[in-house]
Amino acid sequence: MKFTSFFYVLIGCVWNATVSFAQQENHFLALPSAAKSYAALCDTTVWAVQNNPAALAFSPRVSAGIAHKNHYSIKGLNSFQANVAGNTPFAAIGTSFQLFGNEFYQIGSASLQLAKQIGEQCAIAIGGTVFFAYKELQEYTEKPTIAPDIAFLGRTKHKFSYAFHIVNPLPNRNSKVYNKSTYKIGGAYSGIKHLNVSTMLQKTETEPLSIHAGVEYSLFNILVTQIGFSNSSAPVSFGIDAYLKNIRFGIACEFHSYLGISNLLSVSAFL
Repeated sequence: MKFTSFFYVLIGCVWNATVSFAQQENHFLALPSAAKSYAALCDTTVWAVQNNPAALAFSPRVSAGIAHKNHYSIKGLNSFQANVAGNTPFAAIGTSFQLFGNEFYQIGSASLQLAKQIGEQCAIAIGGTVFFAYKELQEYTEKPTIAPDIAFLGRTKHKFSYAFHIVNPLPNRNSKVYNKSTYKIGGAYSGIKHLNVSTMLQKTETEPLSIHAGVEYSLFNILVTQIGFSNSSAPVSFGIDAYLKNIRFGIACEFHSYLGISNLLSVSAFL
């Protein structure tokens, strides 16, 4: 009995620590296609469902992607994500399903986003994400939490883009799965041939302001190399994507100051 009680206490501590980690880092909210250190607020790929859903209004007609991330080389601590987006005459629609955790517990989320283009250069989006404890011990049951969000993306004739994204503006304080508001604002410049530079400021409740920057360079229209910088817990990230017709394969690494390396693999396709 004593061993059983100790086991449940230990798992409970791990559960609480993991939920806290997920809320603070928001890593299970976004798995960008490669290593731009989450400074992808203006990217119009299928990963915009999380990064900035307003960008879906400028995305290809139909796109889909899957991604897997191992967090800090910790065995069994993984994230999985599947995204689908489509651009219709009425609005762009994006959906996502994600899981974060290991064999003992998993936090899941399901998103639905609607984006509408306003004129030729602007778009807005509204939507929401349901967070839930997908797999857990019975003693730590959590009810699902709904987090709405709103986003905007604008473009200029000089290849500048600017955007903001607000997640969970009216948080549910009783939820342990996700109960914070996140505010993101940033921009990008693509006026140099084969080069894209992006930056983002992010503020989450009870956490300091984080600054993210990313550089993306295209080689021969086949390979895309990326590097990201941040003042957060993962300050440097590297990645490379390869195009095969309409399919994009990505591999990336994030380097944590103390915990080590996180590895990310992704595949996306568009029509």
